[in-house]
Amino acid sequence: MEASVKFTVQFIRLLALIKKIPKIIDNNDRHLILIKREIEIMKKIPYPFITDFYEVLENEDSIFIVMEYVSNGTIRNTLNESGPFSEESASIIFAQIILVLKHLQFTCNVAHRDLKTDNILFDAKGNIRVIDFGLSSTKSQTEFLRTQCGTPSYASPEMILGERYGYSCDIWSSGIVLYEMVTGHLPFEDANLSKLAQKIVFQEVEYPNNLSLGLVDLLSKLLTKDQTKRITLPEIMRHPWLKDNIKYVEEKLNSFRIDKNQIKSKLISLGLSDSESNEDHESVAYHVLKCEYQLSNFDSLNVESGCMSQRQMPLQKISILPKLCVLGNHMILRGSTSRNKTKLALICTGKRRPTQAQLIQL
Repeated sequence: MEASVKFTVQFIRLLALIKKIPKIIDNNDRHLILIKREIEIMKKIPYPFITDFYEVLENEDSIFIVMEYVSNGTIRNTLNESGPFSEESASIIFAQIILVLKHLQFTCNVAHRDLKTDNILFDAKGNIRVIDFGLSSTKSQTEFLRTQCGTPSYASPEMILGERYGYSCDIWSSGIVLYEMVTGHLPFEDANLSKLAQKIVFQEVEYPNNLSLGLVDLLSKLLTKDQTKRITLPEIMRHPWLKDNIKYVEEKLNSFRIDKNQIKSKLISLGLSDSESNEDHESVAYHVLKCEYQLSNFDSLNVESGCMSQRQMPLQKISILPKLCVLGNHMILRGSTSRNKTKLALICTGKRRPTQAQLIQL
């Protein structure tokens, strides 16, 4: 059985991705431990360059994870279609990746552990979204991990050797991603996993002559095999090849502001009273609408300007407490059951995402 099925739901201005995961695969439910861990981690790590988590639904057979749909494919897709990135483009993209790692490490105490070009998507403006936190782990700044996981070509030497490791594994993987972006290929490749592991642990990286000295210097520090000597996140952010774009991206993010009056007007337009629209604005754009409803014999979700596409989602007897997350007129969902018995008005996006018009344009 397929481990997950993805649907897209059309909203007024955005798409949401609904990932359907069977509770039983091959007669066991061991995968649910990873799924539940991924959900818990995604709830605690909202950030503009991480795909948004909206809601999790559940019935007897499946779990449905509702998240942001990101439209422009992965870094790997772009490499396959267009070849290597210029250093200028790669620098802006890599600045966003490093700011994600900074957020995960210093704000959330999370190690991603599977950073790769397949797990970094582009939105319509060319900004990134990091996805797939199924192998992520929470840890303190002083704890170490030992689990061997992730994709072999991006795994750090210490992970391959079974040594204790920390956030440095993500720094190594980011170096592999940057190398792949500017060259179009991986620094270590072999169809034989044992030989691949030997190359990662012992073989030195070869750098094409067309790369600038500054980029080669940063790559060599990211791909230092001894994790105790590998460059740290603060040092990466100060590196001459990257620091200007780190500053640029941070300034763009810090300049974003939310109009609370616009949020209030949108809530009222959806039928909430003036007093209800004032609730919970201490957390800026979050408002929790206590709207519990039953979905029975649910065939499809009728939505303004769109409907369920690709496949129908069979949900039965689900009771949910949806979140009403508001940012201007962004992402409004008005839905009903097929028999028009229960209606739902939902705005999703919230304080953690600038509108697409306000996101950084490359």
